Amino acid sequence: MQTRKIQTAVIYAALAVLAVVLGLLAARFTGTTGTNEPPQLQAGTALGGQSQVLPQFSLLDHEGQPFDRSRFEDRWSFLFFGYTYCPDVCPTTLATMSATLNAIEPGDRPVGGVFVSVDPERDSVERMESYVTYFHKDMIGVTGDESEITNLTRPLGILAVKTTDPNDPDNYLVDHSASILLVDPQGRLTAVFGAPHDPTRIAQDFETLRNHYR
Repeated sequence: MQTRKIQTAVIYAALAVLAVVLGLLAARFTGTTGTNEPPQLQAGTALGGQSQVLPQFSLLDHEGQPFDRSRFEDRWSFLFFGYTYCPDVCPTTLATMSATLNAIEPGDRPVGGVFVSVDPERDSVERMESYVTYFHKDMIGVTGDESEITNLTRPLGILAVKTTDPNDPDNYLVDHSASILLVDPQGRLTAVFGAPHDPTRIAQDFETLRNHYR
């Protein structure tokens, strides 16, 4: 069972990176922004001229406050999609994001993490609050209407598929993308970090990107 979970996570990570890259290539002709040649990264892929402005959406953060595209402006954000009942990939990835944030030196813009639920049926605002604040003080949990979550995930190539057990329908799993996305202070998807994740290398890549676009 554990081997199947690891294999599934690896497959979804690869598919997620492929979906994001293909989506950005298509978006090149329909509204991409940015012209700088991207720097070479150790742990991720910098998008440079393929940077994609995040789509419009309307959700809630873990304090019950509105969370939309404007919340990404004037700050750097590591963005991850998952769910609080996730048995392995999500807690591991959020711990990695926390370690990454702790390794980054303060700069002219704040740097934080955003965890968006792909299981809004179970991930209430209250549950998201208790979950994300455990990992880092600068982590924001986001949930809301499923259609609004889809408005965000679909253009970014994020995959999420519910797998149910007929004998225990309430205790389902959600196979989902395992990539960490980096959003710049203009609300653009700037880099993609595929699994497995190394917080030290991601933090170094972030410094490379921040210096490049400063």
